[in-house]
Amino acid sequence: MAWSKGSDLIVPQERFGDILAAAADIVIAVDPDGMVQSILTNPSDQHLGCLDHWVGRDLREFLTEECHPKFDSALKAVSGGGPATPRSVELNHIDNASWEFPIRYSVFATG
Repeated sequence: MAWSKGSDLIVPQERFGDILAAAADIVIAVDPDGMVQSILTNPSDQHLGCLDHWVGRDLREFLTEECHPKFDSALKAVSGGGPATPRSVELNHIDNASWEFPIRYSVFATG
C-alpha cells in the first residue's frame, strides 16, 4: 500500500514514518484520550534523546500543568470533526529535568 492522496507523490507505507520523522523534530500519535500510541524523533536531532518511554502513557504526564487545557482543546478540536487544516499549538514539556522545553505541534486527526 502507498500514500498518494491528492498528489502524484507515491510513498510506500513502510517509508512513511521515516519521511515524517525527517520532516519534523518529533511525531507523536495519540488516541482521543491523549494516550501516546507511537513516537518518532528526527534521527538527525540527537539532542532529543530516546522518548520511547512516552509510549503507552498519557502525554499530559510530560506537559506542564498550564499546558493541559491547551492540549485538551487541541484534541477536542480535531476529534470533533474540526477543519482539515492542522491546528498549531505550542506545549511546554517536562521530562526528567528541572527545566521546561517548548515544542510547537501541528495537530490533526488521521481518521
